[in-house]
Amino acid sequence: MKKILLNRDFILFSIILIILIAVGFANPLFVTPKSISDVLTDTSILIILALSQMIVILIRAIDLSVASNLALSGMLISLLSTVHPELPVYYFIALSCVIGTILGVLNGISIAILKVPFIVTTLGTLSIYRGLIYFVSDGKQVYSNEFSEDFLALIHVKFLSLSFLPNSNNAAEIGTNATGSAANTEINFCLLYTSDAADDSLRVDLGGRRI
Repeated sequence: MKKILLNRDFILFSIILIILIAVGFANPLFVTPKSISDVLTDTSILIILALSQMIVILIRAIDLSVASNLALSGMLISLLSTVHPELPVYYFIALSCVIGTILGVLNGISIAILKVPFIVTTLGTLSIYRGLIYFVSDGKQVYSNEFSEDFLALIHVKFLSLSFLPNSNNAAEIGTNATGSAANTEINFCLLYTSDAADDSLRVDLGGRRI
């Protein structure tokens, strides 16, 4: 029992639970099912990125380029959707998976075959991917009113009464990566992530951050 109480994960979980209870007493609306659903929805990007990064950390490595992968994949899909709005949504979803996988495999080749240290590789691709975002977009932003109706309608899809995609975030890509400990090959699987079309001022931030 003492070992459990002194476990770091148990301590962190207890702290989070105490904070949740304290905030719930201060503001009962915070612990309502709708509020909790909104919190989980708004943090879904961070949750998925954290889970993918966890896989890398478990093999004593780190991927510094995962956010840049997310941003570059999102920008490429966003630009394509504005140029070819007639394409079906599932095409963008499939293409986003391909783009994320290619970017991840480049890291894997550098680490597993060229034997470049993972921190050097991912730090380099972080800068490269982020620079490519500005290059392909010509330093411009993509606004939600430039997307097709089908593209933006994806956010209204419900699964178990939850929105399939968060309604308040900018169009971007959720990138996850799975790294094989034997080959150190990193593969990024991306799920299309779109913004709410309610506000024409909603836009994609080139750095992959919300505005």
